[in-house]
Amino acid sequence: MEKEIIQKAIKQYGCDDAELFVVKIEKYPVSFEASKLKSVKSRLLRGYSLRTIKNGRLGFSSCTSLKDNGDKLIESAISAGEFGPVAEFSFWKGQRFPQPDVFFPETVSFEIEEAELMGRRIVRRLNEMLPEAYIDVSVSKSFQEVSHYTSETEKTYYKSLFSLGATSLTVRSGELLYINEGKDSCTIPEDPMAIIGNIIWKEKMSQNSVECPSKPMQVIFTPKTMPILMKGFTTGLAGRNVASKSSPLSDRIGEKILDSRVSIYDDGIMSAGPASAPFDDEGVPKQRFPLFAKGVLKNYFLDLASAAALKTEPTGSAERRFLAAPIAEPSNLVMEPGNTEYEDMIENMEDGLVIDQVIGGGQSNLLNGEFSMNVELGFRVKKGKIVGRVRNTMVAGNVYELFSDKIEAIGNKCESDGSVFTPYVLFKDVSISGRE
Repeated sequence: MEKEIIQKAIKQYGCDDAELFVVKIEKYPVSFEASKLKSVKSRLLRGYSLRTIKNGRLGFSSCTSLKDNGDKLIESAISAGEFGPVAEFSFWKGQRFPQPDVFFPETVSFEIEEAELMGRRIVRRLNEMLPEAYIDVSVSKSFQEVSHYTSETEKTYYKSLFSLGATSLTVRSGELLYINEGKDSCTIPEDPMAIIGNIIWKEKMSQNSVECPSKPMQVIFTPKTMPILMKGFTTGLAGRNVASKSSPLSDRIGEKILDSRVSIYDDGIMSAGPASAPFDDEGVPKQRFPLFAKGVLKNYFLDLASAAALKTEPTGSAERRFLAAPIAEPSNLVMEPGNTEYEDMIENMEDGLVIDQVIGGGQSNLLNGEFSMNVELGFRVKKGKIVGRVRNTMVAGNVYELFSDKIEAIGNKCESDGSVFTPYVLFKDVSISGRE
């Protein structure tokens, strides 16, 4: 039926070209709230998105079922195309693409009963260690079938995903302490109980609450908050922003932008990476490519449209967000580690902060690299020792300034948060607002 949509759009409706993207997702989530089992259920999601080129203009439409909707899907795309952008590219028809490890049979065969048992073990252990805390745990596996159709090609890949998360919420002296830990991968984690140790350590470091001054300070961003800083880069690297000249990185390929110790790349073919795939959501082969190499700008995130606007090749970065039109976004974003132990960073801090969780997700002008966030979970460091959890604290700055001349040290190993893999990074003179 899918192939027939393409043929009908071209032969019957007179389209110059057509492309159909199909995603089918089976999800099996198990969740616990306040230490009690809340939900054990399965979900099946389907999405069909069609793009057409007719009279030189690009049209788009989507639906969740093709049954009795084929003609309507085509007609909606053509109708939208009457007011759509000029198509400066052709749909990708290449058949060659890499084969990264993204499908793991043991993940697909992981039973809901096993997920429930894993969740109960984590809940029980956290209840033993934190009897006053409210504990939430989620264990989820999913299976994806992704297909891409054009007038000349048809290709499909299968992918497994596993997600594990745990949170603790404690009320202490009228304050809320919220700690969350999680892991996403195509495979089941070797030690799912490891997240417990992280929560317990942070709970211990939070026993004492302290205020923070308003002044520039040394700050360590952990791999849980580094993605917020990375968002400042990825917004500027997005093809649509580069092509429109609204990005501060437009026309700067080959320039030294960041500290020479900073190398960042996008790896769409990382083994078991949560955002890995053989091809992107326009059928373009995924790849591993540098964004910044020793501080020098090397590439942007490019889909077909932005690549055509810049008169270059796409980077396999198109994402559809289920039923939306594709845009260029990162897959597995990786910052190369340095050579400093995390513990050594703390020991060398005279007066600073470790920021592990924030509220706000990067407010301010992200396109220009600016950020402003409330610190949800952070620790004050004095003379090389953590002295307590900070409260009433905000952090602000510009990622280009931080990564160009304010880096003091880069951690020697990467940790993941979702599909972002970064080390701990110590910066100097970061703007902090507090009430001390």
